[in-house]
Amino acid sequence: MPEPNPADFYDWNQGHGTHVSGTIGAVGDNGVGVAGVNWAAGIITVKILEDTEGVGLTEWFVSGLNHVKGLIDSGIEVAAVNMSLGGWIPESPEDAMKPGSDQYFYYSALKELAEYTVIAVAAGNEGLPVGEPVEGNFAYPASFIGIDNMIVVGAIDEDNLAARFTNWSKEHVDIIAPGVGILSTIIIKEGDPEYDGGYAVRNGTSMATPHVAGAAALLKASYPAWGPNDLKNIILKSANEGVNPDTSNVTEIDEPYDMPNPPVKISRHGLLDIGKAVGLLNLAELRIDGEAAPDFDPRVTDGYELAVDSSTTGVTITAATEYADSNLVEIKVNGKDSPALIALHAGKNEIDMDVILKDTDTKKTYRLTITKPQPQSSSGGCEATGFALLAALALFGVVIRRSKCTRFTE
Repeated sequence: MPEPNPADFYDWNQGHGTHVSGTIGAVGDNGVGVAGVNWAAGIITVKILEDTEGVGLTEWFVSGLNHVKGLIDSGIEVAAVNMSLGGWIPESPEDAMKPGSDQYFYYSALKELAEYTVIAVAAGNEGLPVGEPVEGNFAYPASFIGIDNMIVVGAIDEDNLAARFTNWSKEHVDIIAPGVGILSTIIIKEGDPEYDGGYAVRNGTSMATPHVAGAAALLKASYPAWGPNDLKNIILKSANEGVNPDTSNVTEIDEPYDMPNPPVKISRHGLLDIGKAVGLLNLAELRIDGEAAPDFDPRVTDGYELAVDSSTTGVTITAATEYADSNLVEIKVNGKDSPALIALHAGKNEIDMDVILKDTDTKKTYRLTITKPQPQSSSGGCEATGFALLAALALFGVVIRRSKCTRFTE
């Protein structure tokens, strides 16, 4: 039997999947090429598109998703699935959820897989809205609704403006990441100057999406016990809302469309901030009488309550009231007088807090427990010493109805 030809396992001739994979997990700190978001990530490639033009049928997508689900069922833990692909289909997101619809099996496969892993999805490169009809068509899979752990990713440029081509929505695009001028790995093809160096610059939401998939892998490597919902929440919670440009820079629009006037934000949460996400993992967690602070019922008596405010330095508890002067509320910690404002930081264990209403001389005692999550492993740079596995699904950013992949930038 002949030896397998490694070229048989490459993606099709544009090198799209290789470029995406480099952003996720190219080895860093070696003086060569580029560094991925998680230098220790393992990547499973799932090829679902034909070779000549990089297009495919919906049933091929379903087969690829089901293949990844089968790997998870066999015991392989997948931190994230990267879907740098998209297509335009004449079926609304509400209809796509219904049995018997054209996209139902696609929707169902995604929804089932998302119970076990984060799914990062490209918003698309047509300069058009996600979740809204354009000439009767919707961008998929970005327009799917009701899939809890799917993250839809738009693109920005080096000036933190919306990429000229990015699809957008202040409701349906969750987060944005760099997608213009992205240098990453490609297939080496001798004699082809476009591919002879092993690295190339490309643009697209396909290039933005693997930043998010790589972030999920990095966080998973540090906190293996975390599930996909935990990972998604920390990625979105840590996003930089201050970098969330509007649609005024979106000018490469593939179809006639009346852009919003005034312009609207291109995403819900803003720019991916991996450093902040990692930092949030090291914050103290406060429990009050065994309940997580956000779920704690802050009422002391009618008219008086405690206000719980999380911050990067710990958790602040203040005495607050809607009906009376808050100076009537006295807080004592471990029996000692305390100002009405106390800050709790990681490193302490359990303390008792007494809340005394001066006008009625009544007291209620709360047991405060402060814990700090400890990572399983850590290291410098962008690498996590832990192994997080991703599936790079579909090696090309396929567009069924129309296609656009800006391949190079000056």
